[in-house]
Amino acid sequence: MADRWPALMLRETAAEYCDMSPVQFDRQCPVQAVDQGWRGLRFRRADLDAWIASLPAKPRKESGALDAPAPANVDEDPALSAEERRQRSLGRV
Repeated sequence: MADRWPALMLRETAAEYCDMSPVQFDRQCPVQAVDQGWRGLRFRRADLDAWIASLPAKPRKESGALDAPAPANVDEDPALSAEERRQRSLGRV
């Protein structure tokens, strides 16, 4: 299968290549575009690959079990149902 990603990419294509929205790409990606003159700005795939490779890996937890998410409000009783918590937050209980 041929590689579908070109060596030079428009902003939208580069964002898709990085699995980001264009806005998220603009905020997070430090790679500078190259000026192709009349064709406009493009991002080099090699530069994007180098940036991606430089990102730190997120450490894995030692235990294989997933931790339960913490309650949104630590003062709330976790035994309450979602509806009971909603009613309490509205001050109706």
